[in-house]
Amino acid sequence: MRLIYYIAKRLLTNPYDLIWAVGFMIFWILMGAYIFSPGIAHGEYYNQEVYYYTSGWAGTIILFSLGSLSVGITAMLNYQTGGLSHLFRYSKLTPLYYISSIYIGSIIASLIIGSTMIAFTTVAFSNRFGFIVYPKDILLLIISIILTAIFLTSFSMFLSIITLKTTRKIREFINMVPLLFSFLFGFGYLYLKLNYFTYASPFTMVDSLTMSGYLGKPSPLNYASIILSGQSGSFISIPLAIISSILWTVVLTIIDIIGIRKLYYKPLEEEKLA
Repeated sequence: MRLIYYIAKRLLTNPYDLIWAVGFMIFWILMGAYIFSPGIAHGEYYNQEVYYYTSGWAGTIILFSLGSLSVGITAMLNYQTGGLSHLFRYSKLTPLYYISSIYIGSIIASLIIGSTMIAFTTVAFSNRFGFIVYPKDILLLIISIILTAIFLTSFSMFLSIITLKTTRKIREFINMVPLLFSFLFGFGYLYLKLNYFTYASPFTMVDSLTMSGYLGKPSPLNYASIILSGQSGSFISIPLAIISSILWTVVLTIIDIIGIRKLYYKPLEEEKLA
């Protein structure tokens, strides 16, 4: 329990995580609500269009925010590698317990930060559009935040292990990969017609699940087709999206357990060498 408490507290009190996962995301929420929204005109389907637009930003903001939080997770493992290799061999600490604790700690932090971002999104977009644009399926929203948290955590640990098994010189770039991918796939889902490739990317899957939770129904398979061109189209399968997210996480977790068991101390000074 102390390890879970330490991880959750570290993620929630690290000023760099809070600046990127909360402060910077509030900036994007305000941009989405007040800068990028003039194209929505009053009409017969005004409320529906506003909900689709808001849910798109809600899903993207959660993905961005938790992607930012996962940067702290990659950094955490990088600085703990010296002690972990000894603890796994000469104490009762096991890779499974260590990874499980990181997952639970990140879920706690993600639920707190994710709820905060959803609250800011609701307030900003409701103020902008003149009626309360609230999330309609809270349970699915919670599930989507949990799935996003554990997927991004498993992905971040996978990247950290690559760094520790190769060279620390790529650490600064590797740390930012989850956030960069979150932006790439988040905006890609909003503005590109991905068709069934949506199911192949775990980033777009967790993004679409958050959108579905906000909408109270399945989000569009091609979000851009509905928002940008007004066309109708297919919708994602929520069970398939959940299964896809879980499978990605399970595969990465197995790799993480195997990889972390074989870690050895790698000096921090290595990343400073030319």
